[in-house]
Amino acid sequence: MPSRYLYPVIVGLLVLFGGVFVGTRVAVYEAVPYFDSILHAAGGFTVTWFFSVFYKNYLPSMSRIRRYGILLGTTAFVGVVWEIAEFISSKFSPGRSDLLYTYFHGGNLTDTMADLVFDLLGSLIFILL
Repeated sequence: MPSRYLYPVIVGLLVLFGGVFVGTRVAVYEAVPYFDSILHAAGGFTVTWFFSVFYKNYLPSMSRIRRYGILLGTTAFVGVVWEIAEFISSKFSPGRSDLLYTYFHGGNLTDTMADLVFDLLGSLIFILL
């Protein structure tokens, strides 16, 4: 992996570790009311950061609106795929004690929509910085 991807990948892994392991094992989800939203914003930020590096050779030649649209669209796509994976995990896990369900499950429609909004908010923060 080229070194330019190193920082966004490390931060992405830290966000995943924080959400999947620490958030669940240390009960941060229960202690911090908006922990999931913070993680989704951090994830959106990191995904946009990663793809800004990935598209590095193409973005500078584009208009600002096209650049931002590509970055927001890519982040939205990743967020939708994540939410579909959560949905599938929730529907097809044998039970709440299942390892997959424990670390990777979704909520209701309101939770899913809020997650996607915070994914895009994180992306917008990266773009504006």
